[in-house]
Order: sequence, then structure tokens, then C-alpha cells
Amino acid sequence: MILYRTNDSEIILKSVESFVFHVGHCRFANAPIYSQHTTGDKHKFERIFRLHQILVATCFGPITYPLVSVLAFKQYSNGYLFE
Repeated sequence: MILYRTNDSEIILKSVESFVFHVGHCRFANAPIYSQHTTGDKHKFERIFRLHQILVATCFGPITYPLVSVLAFKQYSNGYLFE
């Protein structure tokens, strides 16, 4: 999944943190690994998802076909999506 982070929140998003993804009509929880979105064949691993950055999130999930919207919410330790 290609993700773009806006400047709506200032929290730190680390790689391999638990997220809830809404992909098309499916919803699932997962911990993605981030890498750079480049045109070459080498993609650098990113530890932190910074503001105004476009990254590729890699994780296991259900099969979906292109052109679906993706929403990702950070899941906190108490089970809530928002603090």
C-alpha cells in the first residue's frame, strides 16, 4: 500500500507498530514495514513515518484489486484508535 501522511497529527509513527487498516470494504489489523517509494529496484527501509512523506507499507492482508482507498489508524495499547 502506498501511504501519504498529512500534517493533521504530530505523533511519531514507527515501523512495525500496530495499525487498523480500512482497505476498500475490508478492515484488518496489522503491523506494516515501511520503505521508500522509488522508481528503482532498491527500496530503503524507513524506521519512522515522517510528516509529508510518501511511503510503501508492506504487510500481509486480504487480496484487493487496484484503485481502492486506504485509511490507516494507529491502535493504542488500550485497544482504542484515538487517545
